[in-house]
Amino acid sequence: MTPIGREVTVQETTVGDLDGVSCGAANLWDGEVSLTTWSDTVPELTRRVAVGACVEAGAGLWLVVALRDPPGRLGSVTLRRVG
Repeated sequence: MTPIGREVTVQETTVGDLDGVSCGAANLWDGEVSLTTWSDTVPELTRRVAVGACVEAGAGLWLVVALRDPPGRLGSVTLRRVG
């Protein structure tokens, strides 16, 4: 299990790991990003989130702490495990 306070950054068009649940990031614009989570035991779920939103993944609760959207390059989302 990921320790509380650990941060994971997922770049657009890539997949990160949140406590054994895959997390893909895409379509970052207007201060929101589309996050899709899934695993062998968790059905796929896509939602639009902004900084301050919480996402349940695996046994953890993750807070969106940063969105980075540099001009002309892929952006990223940073999530911090809070529960």
